[in-house]
Amino acid sequence: MYATRLAKMDSSIDTLAEAMKYTTVITAPENERLSWNNIFRQRQEGQPVILGVKGLDLTNVQAWPDKKERMVTDEVKGNEDQVVANSGVALNSRRNAVEQINRLWDLSIDVGWNPQARAMAGEYMRMAAIDSDLPDAIDRMPATGYTRDSWLGLDTYPVFDGAYRAGLNQKIVDHFWNQEIGQETIELFRFAMRRRMNEIMPMYNQYYKSQLLEVDPFLTFDSTTTTENTTASTATNSSTSDSKGRAVSSEFPQNQLSANGDYATNATDNVGNAVNAAEANSNDESSGNVNTKGFSGGMPDLLLRYRETFLNIDLQILTELQEFPGIDQNFADLVQSFLDAIEQITDDNNETIAEFEALFAAFQAEIRSARAFGATGDGVTNDAPFIQAAIDATPDGGTTIVEPGTYVIGTGPLLISGKSITLDLTDAVIQQKNDEEAVSFQGTLETALDVSNITVVTTTGDETPREAVQVTLSAPVTWSRGDVVKLVADDVLPGSRTDGAAIPPAERNRVGQFLTVQAMNGPGTVATLMGVLRDPFTINPRIARLLPITGHLVGGDFQVHPDFVATNFNSGVIQMLSLQHPTIQNTKISRSGSQGIGMGNCYGYVIDNVMINYARNEPGTALGYGINDGASEFGKVSNCHFIQTRHAWTTGANAIPPDDVLSRYGRTYGTIISACTSQGGQHAGFDTHIDADNVTFTGCFVADNIFAYNLRGRNHNVFGCSAQNVDFGVNISDEALGHSYGHTVDGLTIHGHSNVGIRIQARQPGHPQEGVREQRQVYVRNVNLERGESLAMQIFNATVVASNINAQFIGVMPDSGFQLVNSYLLADNINVDFADTLTGNIMNGIFALRGEPAISRLALNGCRVTAGSIFTSRVNHIVDTQIATAHLIQVDGVRIPVMPGIRICNDLTIAGTIDWAITSGAENSQYASLVDAELTSTDSLEVIRQTRSGRFTLRTNQVANVQIAPLPNGNTSGQEMTILNKGVGTVTILHGSAANTSFLSGTENPAAWVGVDATLDADLTAHAATEATFWNNRYLNRAEGTSLEPVMNDNKAIQNDQAIADLADYLIAANRAGMDEDTNTNQRALRVIASVSPSASLDSIVGACLNEPVLGQYRTRYITARDIIVSGDNSGVDDLPGTVPDPPEGGIKDQEM
Repeated sequence: MYATRLAKMDSSIDTLAEAMKYTTVITAPENERLSWNNIFRQRQEGQPVILGVKGLDLTNVQAWPDKKERMVTDEVKGNEDQVVANSGVALNSRRNAVEQINRLWDLSIDVGWNPQARAMAGEYMRMAAIDSDLPDAIDRMPATGYTRDSWLGLDTYPVFDGAYRAGLNQKIVDHFWNQEIGQETIELFRFAMRRRMNEIMPMYNQYYKSQLLEVDPFLTFDSTTTTENTTASTATNSSTSDSKGRAVSSEFPQNQLSANGDYATNATDNVGNAVNAAEANSNDESSGNVNTKGFSGGMPDLLLRYRETFLNIDLQILTELQEFPGIDQNFADLVQSFLDAIEQITDDNNETIAEFEALFAAFQAEIRSARAFGATGDGVTNDAPFIQAAIDATPDGGTTIVEPGTYVIGTGPLLISGKSITLDLTDAVIQQKNDEEAVSFQGTLETALDVSNITVVTTTGDETPREAVQVTLSAPVTWSRGDVVKLVADDVLPGSRTDGAAIPPAERNRVGQFLTVQAMNGPGTVATLMGVLRDPFTINPRIARLLPITGHLVGGDFQVHPDFVATNFNSGVIQMLSLQHPTIQNTKISRSGSQGIGMGNCYGYVIDNVMINYARNEPGTALGYGINDGASEFGKVSNCHFIQTRHAWTTGANAIPPDDVLSRYGRTYGTIISACTSQGGQHAGFDTHIDADNVTFTGCFVADNIFAYNLRGRNHNVFGCSAQNVDFGVNISDEALGHSYGHTVDGLTIHGHSNVGIRIQARQPGHPQEGVREQRQVYVRNVNLERGESLAMQIFNATVVASNINAQFIGVMPDSGFQLVNSYLLADNINVDFADTLTGNIMNGIFALRGEPAISRLALNGCRVTAGSIFTSRVNHIVDTQIATAHLIQVDGVRIPVMPGIRICNDLTIAGTIDWAITSGAENSQYASLVDAELTSTDSLEVIRQTRSGRFTLRTNQVANVQIAPLPNGNTSGQEMTILNKGVGTVTILHGSAANTSFLSGTENPAAWVGVDATLDADLTAHAATEATFWNNRYLNRAEGTSLEPVMNDNKAIQNDQAIADLADYLIAANRAGMDEDTNTNQRALRVIASVSPSASLDSIVGACLNEPVLGQYRTRYITARDIIVSGDNSGVDDLPGTVPDPPEGGIKDQEM
């Protein structure tokens, strides 16, 4: 900018100097004014031509016919000394300025003043290429050795026909006759003309040749059809014929020929037989050509289209040559920039110089050029010392520019320390050729002060009081509000790798945290700091201010020098340490010996639009990290792409002894990585170590890695991310030490995982708390695991809250879908899709609970399974548990298409319930059908306990009389069971505490039983129901029957109440089957009956139905239904679809209420 302004001011001085010459006044008739104007059309001194009318009384008026460089008068020469004096005012300062510009930008600008001002102006105008027109150039052609065409460079270009050259050349000369040649010398013009003609003529030669073609504009198609035919035929014919005849000549009467009275003069009888056979073969060949020509469309349209093909090729060539003659474009841009700057310069020459000097001083304070300090950018020379010299010369807040080129860094790193600098590497290639970082930006913390009295306080003076930290310092400071400080202590970072590790005691990750100053109290020794302490600060706390030093890296293509590629060096590429708000933008790293970018102890860094392609990964030697965040806070990384790294982005903390430098304390906190991608990684795409806290990955994508997202530490987030072709989608772990909890995965999509979609493992073998479940939760929401080849989720020693999980399995069936080992999974709405799983293992359970003797807990509300017919042969159970362990299971709303291969749960004695239903059938968790052996097995009857519903229906399918084993305890208070006898013979239910049953009548109803006849009561007590001989001969008398009426009436009321209570459940079942109670009379009846008081009689229920407007139209139906209920005989009534079938033989034989 400053160099441009300087050059523009030079132009301005030239213009002002020429303006001081005497003005030429010309008088001429009106018809001559244009001619006089043309004489001066090329003047650039700023003084227009003054024209006067004929008769203007001015003497000594002359019209000089010579070109303007010879239009010099004695009067003008007399003023040149004054012009030179005025122009020399700023000469010395301009020389100094140009020296600086030449050194910075590697230019060769020269500033001086020619005593002959006109000669200087003439030289300027010649450089502008406006003083030599084409006729003048031709006039200067030597008498011998050249022709006009060779003099102008028009003699060697390729042309389609040599005879055409002369005419085309004449057109070029005529077209540009009144224009300047656009070059400083005729030699340059000749070279430029030859080059241009050689470039453009090959194409135009093809145009010329196409013009020579004879074309019929009305012929749009011309086709020739060629045909060839070959025919072969064979024919065979045979025939046989017999003949018999008589020829008679009659001359009546003569001899009788036969008894029938025929007469003839003579007669001849002929008998004949003929056999004919013939064969014929033929071969025919033919060929021909048919030529068809014509046009389609209207002839006027064809003519118009033909006219559009006409080309004036000569004119196109002249147009391409328009820049010859003419002003050179680069120089024209420079002149225009001069003119733009002149508009900004004051008319006062002294003020102009002062402004320039001020601007140039600012320029000197901001910019340094690597080339000005000796850098070559040739890809061979070690340019590190020269670039370092430019960096050292750049003042605080300035910019070091490394011009386009290839710069070898043979010694390093390039160090920017203690000042804020922008290193501009736009379009520069940096080749690393030593085992050090290529670039290192370093800020600093002030001297540490001891801290005491760390207390939590509430801020004052702001709109909203906030919790803050107040510390007392060992010495006064002059900190201001908003300053960034770092508080550290020698406490070990909780949950870090060194927390309790068996390593030398001095080497520990230790606590540290950035806070900002809210207020200073007292004599500068009490500071109120905004923020909440996230870790304990109890051992040797200290504090220091982070100086407001920053660094900015712009551009740069970092590579490894070809001679250094084979060296397994271990250094990184870019390093930034202890800086506030540093930035890296638009940078590419093609290879790193260990890590691409290291951000250590920085506050609020920004990295944007960076690509890192390969970081060497050798555990213990080379880290293989793309970006390594070491104890920095509130960083932002966006729009970056990483290829073949161990981790695209990760964190790290230093293991240090006590009382170390403050920059090595602390953990990564509050960093956001957004819209970044990782491809072909060697371990995890995006990663955190266990010392990190509150890192967020949002909108990122990982492809072809082992782990897509690897979370260690605490409170990390994965929002709206995705991955494809990975072993693990998300892996959450705490390694052998430390902890990992509080993470949130929300909006994740994994397109194909080969191992586990989401794995959460805490406190693994070797951990100090091995096998102890981590109670701090991990949250997983809105996850799509598409086309997975293995487990959807695996949880070890962790507590997980999940919702809206969709898991699709393909190919080989995994052993389980969701596996818990000593873990709690609290989940809502899990959808599992087995439709594309056709082969492989038998899945023991969609949900598998493991970890003997540890107890896992599964609390699930809503699970839908999609599967084909193979589901039954491939999935044994919905829930599969380790039977020796009393796992806690509470599963509601499981919907499956068909029953699994064995049963819903492998363990019938589970501590909990499983509510399930077949989506296309009647089976559900509130219903079970058992056969003979199962009815007598306590374990089989445990199926009763698997529902939390208040009702359970047991269907018996025995082949003989059977006595049901003692019933298990119910899972819900007041739970009731109905037994439907669909087998052969009777079903006996034992009564009493041993059988786990109780009567609601009989002796269990003492208020009604007290009136039963004493003799009957004694017989009932003395004789069991199985004593058929006694009871077959025991008859009730009238008194005994009358005494039973109160008990029987009570039983009837109980039965009616139970029927009313059942109706609500029946209504729900009907709705689930798709029946609408508003349009279906059965459902309307259920709705009406459910609204009747539970104590209402059967007649009241029937009356309510008949009073309903729709139901009342079906009076016969409801009267019949009442009679069936009263008689207990529903024989001949078909079961309704989707309902539990009624028992045979007129009703329920046995039931426990």
